[in-house]
Amino acid sequence: MEKSDVALEQQLLLISESIRAEYDCGAEGINLPVLYDWYSKEVLRTAPKLKSAENFESNLNLAAMGLAGECGEVVDLIKKHQHHGVELNREKLLQEAGDVFWYLQYLCLVLGVQLDDIAIQNVRKLRLRYPNGFNTKDSIERKDEAVHDTEQARPSGSQESSDPVAVSPDGNET
Repeated sequence: MEKSDVALEQQLLLISESIRAEYDCGAEGINLPVLYDWYSKEVLRTAPKLKSAENFESNLNLAAMGLAGECGEVVDLIKKHQHHGVELNREKLLQEAGDVFWYLQYLCLVLGVQLDDIAIQNVRKLRLRYPNGFNTKDSIERKDEAVHDTEQARPSGSQESSDPVAVSPDGNET
């Protein structure tokens, strides 16, 4: 590993430790049992074909298309409010946001990750990109993308496997 890669790894480790300490989430990550256990069971209840890893491509497709479609419905409600003079229907907007959340949780189940894994990864990315809070210069430079490009360029044996596996709410592979 090159000297710059070692420095990068140390920086990423410090950011991860900082996030855990700041939000008191320990080594296991932030514990969101209500979301992961209860809500995952509800998603599984209404998405039964997720129970089979054989349907990974179809499940992934459904998650992506569902997210895009439901986000589109949120955008459409706001567009009609802002540009067509329609009164904002807050209840309908919250319902559509709930559908977005359902598909995001579904995507997590398809990929075998938890929502807090995504949240921590996002905070890590944003802290790399904006170490001192948002500013236009850092937005243009996007230091986090240089880190991502460096990680992608590593030899295949140097990273953990990221093969997706469907996982049930109790943590067992399906």
